[in-house]
Amino acid sequence: MEYIQTTLFRILAERIPDLVRDGGLIHGLEGHKLYLQQVDGFAGMEVTRTLNTDGEVQVMVTTRWQDAGYLAAYEEGAETVQTVIEERGAPIVVPNTHVVVDMEVLV
Repeated sequence: MEYIQTTLFRILAERIPDLVRDGGLIHGLEGHKLYLQQVDGFAGMEVTRTLNTDGEVQVMVTTRWQDAGYLAAYEEGAETVQTVIEERGAPIVVPNTHVVVDMEVLV
């Protein structure tokens, strides 16, 4: 079975350039993915967003893990998707929209 952690948050559409700028949140998440490729049990990471260009844009970061134990160990570590968001995304993330969900892949 594979396990995933999905992190959701929103930004205002006009802040998309800040999201993707050099040194911005996406840059930080790309660096985090490189780090995770060295972590036992890591199976992949994706960052996606809704297509709208007005209002709030939903961003989703999904990490995949070989089993629940690897996911639990990752969550207890010093560097997680959440810490990257806190360090690089705090100025652009809409307050009270950050949600983290751990799930088991069924199909």
